[in-house]
Amino acid sequence: MIHCTRRCQAHQRGQSLVLIAIILTFLVPLILTSIEIGQRYLELARLEDALRQAARTAVQTVRYEPFAGNTLSLADEQRIRTIGRDALATNLTTSRRLHDGMTPDSTADLAQWTILPAGGTCWDTTLTEPAVCAEIVPVLDGLVFGYGEWRPRLRVTVDLDHIH
Repeated sequence: MIHCTRRCQAHQRGQSLVLIAIILTFLVPLILTSIEIGQRYLELARLEDALRQAARTAVQTVRYEPFAGNTLSLADEQRIRTIGRDALATNLTTSRRLHDGMTPDSTADLAQWTILPAGGTCWDTTLTEPAVCAEIVPVLDGLVFGYGEWRPRLRVTVDLDHIH
């Protein structure tokens, strides 16, 4: 049996500090990167929601004369695009991850609007009611600590609710 004296114990002190320092060297960047990526995808979800709500606002632009006769008919396409773009710019005012120089207005100008007055096909989705499809590729800060650019593609399709 080996008996450890004070001299033997003195050589073992501080080993846990070295191990903790080594572990923290790898653990802290891993945790910070995970948080950063989570925030990016949260912002992506917010942007998709902003686009969906803008498309929903745009598709609700109907001609009231046919609507009064229980017929769904969208307003003119330019008006729908303008309403969708303005709603998107308003919704993007809370975005925190737009890349340098990008404003909510300049980002909303990037959106492509497809108006389907009698339904149709939009990105593998066939619709029987009037619909608005919107697509945007916003310019966001890079994925890791904001370096570079990130350009995710967002697509939404919203049809006009029909009351039966």
